[in-house]
Amino acid sequence: MIPGILQAGLVSAGTDIITVSTERVKPGFMFHALSIVARDINNAVATYIEVGILDGTKEIPIDSTPGNFPANTTHTVYWPCIIAEGQRVYAKFNAPTAGDKCEVYAHGFYEEMLPPCD
Repeated sequence: MIPGILQAGLVSAGTDIITVSTERVKPGFMFHALSIVARDINNAVATYIEVGILDGTKEIPIDSTPGNFPANTTHTVYWPCIIAEGQRVYAKFNAPTAGDKCEVYAHGFYEEMLPPCD
């Protein structure tokens, strides 16, 4: 078990929806996320924040919670989930203001994948 954090941040260009995604889970490992948080540092999110897993280009939502989230306040997913090798965590923010810094963090640990049994 190796403690870790998957994280990412992106500055909004003022589009309708912005999706922030973390780095991929390392080859040969899976990541056990114990909690995932997403926030807009600069302004309130009045509509919703969606959190999920990216598998290639496929979005697998875990939770979508309606706002209002005041500036620098997290939407937090408290239940654990497993993110497989090559997958990423994402957070989708609806209607952020141009220049807003949006972030996502998955807190948990890496576990080495065992080779298949013969």
